[in-house]
Amino acid sequence: MDRYEWDEAKNLANWLKHGVRFELIADFDWANAITRIDDRLDYGEMRRLAYGRIGEQNCAVVFVIRGERLRIISLRRMHAKEMRKHEH
Repeated sequence: MDRYEWDEAKNLANWLKHGVRFELIADFDWANAITRIDDRLDYGEMRRLAYGRIGEQNCAVVFVIRGERLRIISLRRMHAKEMRKHEH
């Protein structure tokens, strides 16, 4: 888990909103994920959005790269529209 970092208050807020805890990122399938720059807004830093799986669940993760670590901003199940777009 040394590769990842996050704010614990944000982790709790994410769990309450999306029902997913950031600790699950350790099982995210990065090798098969689709990653893009999240440029919808000016966040003051380059955010990335990755679509992939944790076990059998399709997930979306928003993160920033800080040195050797990934700072998790959001982790949730993919929306139906996202799943249709990224099915292969």
